[in-house]
Amino acid sequence: VRISVSRYSGNLSVRTEALRTSLRLLVVHTALPESNVQSLSELEKRLAELKELADEMRLAREHIGQTEKSIAQGRERCRKKMDAFIKKKDARNIISSQLRSKAARVHAIETDKPDLTVAAQKFEKVKDEIIAESFERVEKIAKLMEKRKSHIQDALFATLSAKKVLNEMDALKKQLNQFDEEYESKSDAIRLTEIAVKMAMQRVREDKQRFYESIGIEDSSTSEATEALKILKKDFDRYNIPNTKEEVELQMAHEQGKLDALHSEGEKKDIERFEKLTLKRQSLIKEVTAIKKDVSEWENKLDRLLEQWLHQLENVIEKLNQYFSSFFENMGCSGEVHLQKPDDKRDIPKYGILITAKFREGERLRELTNQTQSGGERSVITMLYILALQKLTVVPFRCVDEINQGMDPKNEKIVFNMIVDMLSNDDDLAKTQYFILTPKLVPDLKFNQKTKIHCIYSGGKLDKRKSWNVTEFLKSMSDQQVITDS
Repeated sequence: VRISVSRYSGNLSVRTEALRTSLRLLVVHTALPESNVQSLSELEKRLAELKELADEMRLAREHIGQTEKSIAQGRERCRKKMDAFIKKKDARNIISSQLRSKAARVHAIETDKPDLTVAAQKFEKVKDEIIAESFERVEKIAKLMEKRKSHIQDALFATLSAKKVLNEMDALKKQLNQFDEEYESKSDAIRLTEIAVKMAMQRVREDKQRFYESIGIEDSSTSEATEALKILKKDFDRYNIPNTKEEVELQMAHEQGKLDALHSEGEKKDIERFEKLTLKRQSLIKEVTAIKKDVSEWENKLDRLLEQWLHQLENVIEKLNQYFSSFFENMGCSGEVHLQKPDDKRDIPKYGILITAKFREGERLRELTNQTQSGGERSVITMLYILALQKLTVVPFRCVDEINQGMDPKNEKIVFNMIVDMLSNDDDLAKTQYFILTPKLVPDLKFNQKTKIHCIYSGGKLDKRKSWNVTEFLKSMSDQQVITDS
């Protein structure tokens, strides 16, 4: 046992070392000398004393350790008390300084205390000056207000006049543009007409020359030509010759038919055939007239039915547009639904629905196409359009498959919460059972008592599904949620 004292802290340190075994003790002796026996008993006695001393030293060391611990705790308590005392002392000094400052200020105030009579006189004087100055300022403000009112009226009249002049200028510009367009079109028409007139005059001259040649007159400027024209005119008037070429050819064909009839002998059957054809012609004329009348009636009926159909269809589209626009407004975007009509109102296959939407400020409404919007935007538009349709028609249940694929998390959350709100209120749509099939859902969605989630697991490695304890799963998730919330 070795005991030492630290020169720095003064603490005792005790170190116990094992005694080395003497090699002689390992040798077996058949007999011990008497002196050795006596030495052995003394050693054993000494060993017992050393053990007692070691126990005492161990107890002393433990006592010293406890004492050191108590001293350390006492030091810590003293340090804390000293810190508290220093803080109180500092606070006392601060308060004393503040009290001295307040006392000096009070003394200064008492020393510099003004004369109340003089102060009252100065106050009254300043008050009168302020009142007089206030009246002057009020008068100035009133005058400025009158001037401002007059200026505003003048500016308003000038603005209205300017707007009126600008509107008139715009109208005059539009009229001028229309006049320019009409002038250009009429100028083109005049040029075309002049060309047509020149060509017609050329044809007239050519026809006139051929006409003179046909009646044997070579020079149209001679008196002979003039006399021949007078004779022809008299003959034309006497025989009622038509003025157009078509009428002349028709009359020639009619006269040729008469001439052919005069040269033929004719039979009774020809007369009967003529009478039958005449009756058939009259019958066909009546039939065509009746068919035209039926067609006109059917067209009128079709127009009436088409008007009724269009009226109902426009009402449906208007309601659909209201729901669709409302859904988009809830998302902070804009969307509209319109009826697309063809030029021919009877061309039913060309009627359609035009869907437009915009998702960002500063954009215009753009038609829904495969190239205009992204896949996520098309999914949002399609889902909101389906929801708007469902507001018009109530059915027992609906099912949509992976409609949220491609949506960004924000829009997916808005659309899902919108579906939950629509199906949870008291209107007719709440009577519909709604199935949404999806491989994933974003977190923090809205759920209520009417919402149920079914997780479908399938695969060849799910052999232990029968041993799953769903209640324990739910309890574990609930406990985890409580820990997360806390």
